[in-house]
Amino acid sequence: MNVDPTTASLGWKESLERHNYAHHRLSTAQDLSDAFKHLVALQKSLRCKEPIIMEIVNLITRQTEKQSEIAIAIPELENIKAGLTCALHPGKNRWCYVMPPDSTHLREPVALGIEHAGLWARKIHDGEASDDCVNPPNVFKFDKMANEVALERSALHAVVDRLSSPQFTFTLAMESDSSGDSSDNDDDALTIVDVL
Repeated sequence: MNVDPTTASLGWKESLERHNYAHHRLSTAQDLSDAFKHLVALQKSLRCKEPIIMEIVNLITRQTEKQSEIAIAIPELENIKAGLTCALHPGKNRWCYVMPPDSTHLREPVALGIEHAGLWARKIHDGEASDDCVNPPNVFKFDKMANEVALERSALHAVVDRLSSPQFTFTLAMESDSSGDSSDNDDDALTIVDVL
């Protein structure tokens, strides 16, 4: 299994337990003895004689190792959060980066999510970016992000009021009780404004 005994945290699960059940602790000799006693008793009590399999796993996974790597950059992340707080866009996980004055783009805030702030903090921790919150790491494409924000916004907003605009008129054909045919008759046509 190639597990370091000093850092390993072992657990076990029987084959009949569901996949989402938690693993049982297996850290002492007493835990191992209790596990085998439980499995032997379970094997004897079953009506069907299916074999019971004991699955032993290392509870320290790559995910917890990743979380410990992320935890290293927490002070830098707090500095980034404080430096990029925006008064125009308040929110729990919302920060903004404003382009410097020498940029070719407008000085509008570019919204950043937690993934951008975390990456920036990680780059500061690794020494690849400065912690002044002015010069972002080179991995960000802020010019592209500013263009996307500019393209998404539109200053033009049209509202059509259907009662006051005479250019939008619809005609309703009224059916005559005397005529049995369903031909269109233009003399009985009314505009939608007249109906309303």
